[in-house]
Amino acid sequence: AEAAAAAGRAPRPLAATLDVDEVVLSNIHMNTFCARGAEPVDFHAADHFLAPDGRPWPRDDLRLNPLLPGARELIEAAAALGLRVYLVTGRAESLRAETVENLVYVGLAGAAAPFCPAALARPDGPLVMCPDAELPRGGRSVRPYKEARRRARPASHRIVVNVGDQASDLGAHGDVQVHCAHPFYWTP
Repeated sequence: AEAAAAAGRAPRPLAATLDVDEVVLSNIHMNTFCARGAEPVDFHAADHFLAPDGRPWPRDDLRLNPLLPGARELIEAAAALGLRVYLVTGRAESLRAETVENLVYVGLAGAAAPFCPAALARPDGPLVMCPDAELPRGGRSVRPYKEARRRARPASHRIVVNVGDQASDLGAHGDVQVHCAHPFYWTP
C-alpha cells in the first residue's frame, strides 16, 4: 500500500499464480521412466491415486488428472489470506472445457469448492490458458507464453507468490517464486 501511495496509485489486489500440470493436477499417466539398460516403466494415475469417490482412479479416461496432495489446501490458504488465485497453464484454450471438467471432478470447482465452474469457463477468469494460435510449435518452449501471462498480471494484481514445477513457470513475476521440482522431466 505504501509503494502504491508513493507512486500515486491505488494499491493492487494481491494474487497467487499456480501452474496446473504437476502443481495442481498430476499427469503421472503421461510419464514413462527408463533407466539405462532397463525396460521402460509406464506410470498411471490408477496405480497411485483414488478417485474423489474413493474408487480406483479411472484407467479409461486419460483426460482426467488427479488432484495432487496439498493443492486444494494451498489454494484455500491463499484465498483465505485474501489472494486472488490464478491457475496458469500451457494447455491449449481448446482444452478449456475438458480442464474445467477435470477441476470439477477433483473438487476444485463447484459448490463449496475454491473455484466457480462458470468463472473457470471464461477466458478472462482465473484459469489462464494458451490460445491455440500461440501454442509453441516444433519443440519450442511454452516459457514465453507463460512469462507473458505473468508479466501482464501485475497491471491489475500484485503477484505475491508464483508456484510451478518447471523453469518456464517461474521468472521475475511475483514476490516469491516456489519451484516444486518435477521428478520425471525438466523443461527450460
